[in-house]
Amino acid sequence: MNLPASALVRDTARLKNESFDVLVVGGGIDGAYCVLDAASRGLKAALIESHDFACATSANSAKVAHSGVRYLQHGDLKRLKKSAKERAALFANAPHIMKHVPVLMPVRGHGIKGRETVRIYTAIYDWLSREWRRSEDPELAVPSSKMLSREEALAACPLIAPEKLTGGAVWPEGLVTNTERLVIGVLRAAAEKGAVIANRVAAEELFKAPDGAVQGVFARDQLSDEALTIQASIVIDATGPLTGWSGAKTRVPLARAFGLVTKSLCEGHVLSFPVPPTYHDTDALVDRGESLQFAVPWRGKSILGTMHLPLNGPADKSSITQDEVDRYIDAVNRALPDAKLKRGDVYRVFWGVLPSASEGSPNPEKQGRVLDHGTLDGLRGLFGIAGVKLTEARALAEEALDAVCEQLGKETPAETAHMPIWGGGIAQLEDFRREAERVMDALPRAARTRLMQHYGTGFSEVIRHAGKLGPLDFIAGTHVLKGEVSYAMQYEQALSLADIVLRRTDLGSASLPPASALDAIARLMAAELGWDETRIASEIAAVEARANYGTFPAADALRSG
Repeated sequence: MNLPASALVRDTARLKNESFDVLVVGGGIDGAYCVLDAASRGLKAALIESHDFACATSANSAKVAHSGVRYLQHGDLKRLKKSAKERAALFANAPHIMKHVPVLMPVRGHGIKGRETVRIYTAIYDWLSREWRRSEDPELAVPSSKMLSREEALAACPLIAPEKLTGGAVWPEGLVTNTERLVIGVLRAAAEKGAVIANRVAAEELFKAPDGAVQGVFARDQLSDEALTIQASIVIDATGPLTGWSGAKTRVPLARAFGLVTKSLCEGHVLSFPVPPTYHDTDALVDRGESLQFAVPWRGKSILGTMHLPLNGPADKSSITQDEVDRYIDAVNRALPDAKLKRGDVYRVFWGVLPSASEGSPNPEKQGRVLDHGTLDGLRGLFGIAGVKLTEARALAEEALDAVCEQLGKETPAETAHMPIWGGGIAQLEDFRREAERVMDALPRAARTRLMQHYGTGFSEVIRHAGKLGPLDFIAGTHVLKGEVSYAMQYEQALSLADIVLRRTDLGSASLPPASALDAIARLMAAELGWDETRIASEIAAVEARANYGTFPAADALRSG
């Protein structure tokens, strides 16, 4: 089969038979942007992922591309502008996945937390971020902040407690509607630039020269159990908290974080609400004495979070307890009494470990870091990347590749700030939608909308592939085409039922799909991969266990945005 250059072809022979300038270990958003940055600078690049792309922290995100308004509290104007710039880059490079959402923060009383102060606060932000709020596409231009009256705030979100309410502040944030597809889109853009990308390949230890310089990694193909020696001048460790494989002594301190996918609490707005803090923010110029939480509207539900806690064991053994989740539900109900949130209203629990400000502290690290382990640990050729915000992943990868290129003696500027991801080359969203609607007019409206948001301009490639297999039929009870299953396997390295349900499609990202849909997809995969009934049952069980729908503890990590 002749596949396009953007297809994620799993070619382990190339990994072991070729030498690379840069090998990235880890297939989340940080690793994906690293390999795209490297490939777009003309470096020979590869990426390996031990499980599946975007299967942990990147998937379990609060989905918010931050405007930077929160950094006014810290007086960090540099980071405010950086965040606003990176949010604008996400909208420009992945417009089909991004969506503007207004944040509503209830305002009570007067003084430091009152209406007058907050109005000044948001006006300053609008002025500081003005350069990155403009766009040639009017749909991508960022609206200004505004103040709501008491009545308007209550009408926008009836759950707001009315006591002492004087109004509401509204400012725009970005919603990443599908973080998994964002990662896949970045990886496919890297493949189009020539990068070699493979999942189910685990790095086991560094491959070093006699003088200790890093020359690649010893890895293992998780499917065949074949040992692979992958040669590379530079290795970038983008495995997040799972950095122990490299042997580097310098580690970033870690803390736990979690959030909940629940019944919908507020439609149309991201609702901000306070809960008792789990740490003291020493960087804040104004200490509010509370932790602001957000209820993010997403797929007919809400994502609540993020709560930060110290580790309760080694990073790979830590967990979130049922008691901790119950206490969070109680805190939400105290802040929003009319929510009446119960354990049965929780569809999923996202949790994991993220960089913290110091050892043993739940205070989250505020800045992503690039670690030169040559300087830190004598492992010349090994770099680490410790990301803290999905919003800033592209910029952090650029910082890492600037350091890599300096070590390699190559002067090649970064290009990713203005580089669309696969499917993201859309000049005007309205024109794109009009043409896509015309091409897909035979499909139901909900299916057309999903295909556009899911694949961007790549929807036509998906439709063509599905059409070659027969009628454009849907998996019963869903808006997912049967042909998307085959497409994901052949074009995007989907090798398990979880890959399809949780990451290539959006069937299971918010809640458990119907049992009939899981069975239908498993049988479509079985026909191509030769699974028997035992394997089909095991794949279905793995999806239910991996996703941890409404159970504790959950499987993966939550990144706050």
